[in-house]
Amino acid sequence: MKKDTYFDENEIDLNELFMIIYKDKKSIFVFTFLVTFISAIYVFNKLPIYEAKSTIQLAHIGGKQLEDIKMTVKDLNLHLNSINLNAEKNWEISVVKGLSNLIEIKTQSNSNISAIEENQKILNYLEQKYHNQLERFKTKINLKINLLKKNIEDTKTIKKDEITQKINFLEKIKVSSIDRKIAFKKKKLKEFEEKEFEEKIKSASIDAFILFKLIANQSLLLDLKNQIEDLYLEKEFILNETIPELKVKRDITLENQIKNLDIELNNQKRLLNDDHISNIKIYGNIVTNEYPIKPNKKLFIIVSFLSSFLLSIFLIILKQFIKNFK
Repeated sequence: MKKDTYFDENEIDLNELFMIIYKDKKSIFVFTFLVTFISAIYVFNKLPIYEAKSTIQLAHIGGKQLEDIKMTVKDLNLHLNSINLNAEKNWEISVVKGLSNLIEIKTQSNSNISAIEENQKILNYLEQKYHNQLERFKTKINLKINLLKKNIEDTKTIKKDEITQKINFLEKIKVSSIDRKIAFKKKKLKEFEEKEFEEKIKSASIDAFILFKLIANQSLLLDLKNQIEDLYLEKEFILNETIPELKVKRDITLENQIKNLDIELNNQKRLLNDDHISNIKIYGNIVTNEYPIKPNKKLFIIVSFLSSFLLSIFLIILKQFIKNFK
C-alpha cells in the first residue's frame, strides 16, 4: 500500500500540467508571437544568397589531363583563399562523383548575376592557368609542321631539280665527253698502228734499236687500247647503272619520301584539333536558380514558431516547478 502511495506522489498529473499551460496561454502566445515576429523580421531583412553552378572538364592533350584533378581542386581552394583572406567563403569546389575528369564549381552571392560573375572568375583563372602550357605545345607542333612543309617543298623542287640536273649533265656532257675521248684515242691508236707498219716496211733488218722502238710502240698501243676499253666501260656504267638509278630516285624514291612526309604532316596537324587538345570545357551553361538557396524563409519561420512555442511551455512548467519547490 505504501509502495502505491509512493508512485502516486511522484506521478505527473497531466490534467494539472495542462491546466498550468492553459492558465498561462496568453504568455505562451505572446512569447511565441514575439519570437516568431522577430524571426520573420530578421529573415525578411537578411540578404538572400543565390548560387551559380558550373561543371567543367579539365584541360587535356590527347586525352591526358594537364594536372591531376585532386591537385586542381586543392590549387583552386588555395588560390581563392589567398584572394579572399578576410571574406566569408562563398564557393565550393568538388570532383563530380564517379568521374575523374569533371569538376563542379559552386559560387554564392547576393544575386544570380553576381554569383555568375564569381563563377566566371574561377573559370577564367583556370583557363589562363592552362593557356601557357597549351600554347607551348602548339608552338612546338607548329615548328614541326613548318619544318615538314619545308622538307616537302625542298624535296619537290630542290632535290628533284638537283637529280634532274645531274642526269642531264651525265647524258649531255659526261657521255659526250667520254665519246670525244674515245674518238681521240682511237685516232691516236690508228696513227700509231700506221706508223708502226711503215717502220716495219722501211726496216729490212731488225736491229736492236728498231726492236726497242717496236716494243715501245707496242706498249703505247696496248695502253691506248686499255684506255679506250676503260672509257667504254665508264660510258656503259653511266648509261646502264648511274642514270637509271638517279631516275628511280627522282621518280619513285623521292615520291615515296614526299608521301611519307605528307602523312607525318597530317598527323601533326591532327594534334592541333579540338578533340586532341583543349583548354577547360564547360558542360552546358552556368546554372542558376530563380530562388535563393538561403535563407529558407518559410522553414526558418516554422522552426522559429515551433521552437519558441515549445520553449515558452518549458519556461511555464519550469516556473511552476520552482514555485512548488519553494
